[in-house]
Amino acid sequence: MLIAVTGASGFVGRAVIRRAMAQNHRVRAIVREGTLVDASETVLVPDLILSGEKHLRSMFNGVDAVIHLAARVHVLRETATDPTGAFMQANCDLTLRLAEAAAAEKIGRFVQVSSVAAIASVTEPGKVADDDTPPTPQNAYGYSKLAADRALASGSFGAMRIVSLRLPTIYGPGVGALFAKLMRCANNGVPLPIGGVANRRSFLFLENAADALVAAAECRHEGVYCVTDSPPIATADLYRALLQAAGRRTRIPSLPTGLVALAARSVLGGRAQSLLGSSAFDGARFARTFGWTPPVSFDRAICETVAAA
Repeated sequence: MLIAVTGASGFVGRAVIRRAMAQNHRVRAIVREGTLVDASETVLVPDLILSGEKHLRSMFNGVDAVIHLAARVHVLRETATDPTGAFMQANCDLTLRLAEAAAAEKIGRFVQVSSVAAIASVTEPGKVADDDTPPTPQNAYGYSKLAADRALASGSFGAMRIVSLRLPTIYGPGVGALFAKLMRCANNGVPLPIGGVANRRSFLFLENAADALVAAAECRHEGVYCVTDSPPIATADLYRALLQAAGRRTRIPSLPTGLVALAARSVLGGRAQSLLGSSAFDGARFARTFGWTPPVSFDRAICETVAAA
């Protein structure tokens, strides 16, 4: 099978290429000009958003399935004059145009890489959201992903089957952002005082995410699904696992939650919620429907991630 992958040069995109080729699929990587990837074929595109219908269709000629990863994600230093419009253009409008181009080329399957942010970036303490939870996105990114999911679900794309997979925070070798900061702290044995933080968050290992996306491209099922590979975990328990994998003492002190929150906000600003808040999701329906079992366990995933740091 020939699978076209947009956003193929990114953190997840490269993993998808590896997984698909390991399963004897050919991959057509669609990347920006000047980008190198190890794929069966490469299509260089100056800017997908500016590409016309003819160009989009030509990218998909002869393809059996599309995995659409290219997206505008969270921006720490926003420069767009209309951030909401920029998110909608990149994550909803472009997705719809790509799906239409794929359908025009008679492609069998289109996998949209969505996000749990389409449901909520922050979930209620003690509760786990799932595919039946009413969406209440809390930022422009989440709204744009929800809009794309709904546009694909309600659109007319002939015989092409469409799957939207809502992924949580992805980690693995080479991860950045807050997860990388936690790993650096763990490698240095820093006793972060988060033992009393009673939150739960969902994570997805990079190779498991890639495996799920390829599985969706291979199957004939449709719909919108959350994908997880382990139960939601408290940040303190995640940090304890990182410490253990780094060979450090796993004792985590506790301070009053309010004091920890104040300190986290002073250091992380708006990202403190990603450390202290809950973001818990259930991906059981996807696993049942697709017969999917994550190939890498949580313990092994943590060890591989820390070892690569």
